[in-house]
Amino acid sequence: MIISLKPLRYAFCVILTGVLSAHAQSLSGLQIGDPLSTVAKIGLEPASINRTGQFTMVRWEFPDGNELSITSVNNRIIYMESDWGKRQAGSFTDFPGIIYGRTTLDELRRLFGSNGFCYTDRGCSFLLDGGSLYFNSYEFTGDNDTVITFITRDINFKFPPKSGDAVVDAIIVGYPPYLDGIWGSSKVFDPEYKPIDLQ
Repeated sequence: MIISLKPLRYAFCVILTGVLSAHAQSLSGLQIGDPLSTVAKIGLEPASINRTGQFTMVRWEFPDGNELSITSVNNRIIYMESDWGKRQAGSFTDFPGIIYGRTTLDELRRLFGSNGFCYTDRGCSFLLDGGSLYFNSYEFTGDNDTVITFITRDINFKFPPKSGDAVVDAIIVGYPPYLDGIWGSSKVFDPEYKPIDLQ
């Protein structure tokens, strides 16, 4: 899916790298703020590496069909996206109890106690390839430098779409100023919203 690899202005890149630190929320063992060199721990050759100025984008394709992509600026990871390959329903994610192709948006809402928030410029939901995509973001408890976004997809072609039919299709973990730069800083929060703890 790879939602965004849009470069930001160089001055903004300098600000980003000055405040990043590592966090416990990881994808394939990688964390926001990690040095780019830590991608070696994946132990698999990347499918592609693209460099644009201070940005490096790296993508892996795993044997189960799932994909991981990361974006780094000045050799620090600021964006990670894990996409379900759809070869098998029931692919595990990096987070206990959340399973690609099975965990529904309604289940995420119950698990986290709210619908989270969405970036209004990007949109909270839209139609794509005949299905509905939903974007639900959350901050982490005690962590101001990481936001997680769950992308769920309803491919049952029902109208109106039902969130109970939408299953986890992708997970994004990103550095908030970078996400604000590519998705816009305007957000809409669920009235019951609160940060989550996935550890």
